[in-house]
Amino acid sequence: MAGINGRGDSRVVDLAFDRAHTLAVGLVVVHACPDGTDVSRDEAVQRLADFLAPWRQSYPDVDVSLECHPVTPTVSLLGAATDAQLLVVGRRAAGPQQPGGLGYDSTVRKVLHYASCPVAVVPQAEGPIDAPAEF
Repeated sequence: MAGINGRGDSRVVDLAFDRAHTLAVGLVVVHACPDGTDVSRDEAVQRLADFLAPWRQSYPDVDVSLECHPVTPTVSLLGAATDAQLLVVGRRAAGPQQPGGLGYDSTVRKVLHYASCPVAVVPQAEGPIDAPAEF
């Protein structure tokens, strides 16, 4: 399972597809789109599908399910990960106030604390090279 937010998540998706391919299992890709955002759930799912298209072509044997939940990222990830073998998430580059990039209220920190499955945390690349358009 992979949790993505649409900014700089190429490394997260790379690892998630590679693990799903290696283990010959399906992949669930989760994105939180809480109510009140400017994007509808259907539009968010379509943008997610468009973003994942290159990996789906590279890994045609991986069965991919897309989920957009109208809740916070933490609730979305923890809820979807109850049956997962592995949860892959990204973390932003650390700021000066956050050694290691895991601030007290960060989604990754909460997921690491409460997830019922192993969690792989992938550092996101800095700069525009690895930053596709938001969805």
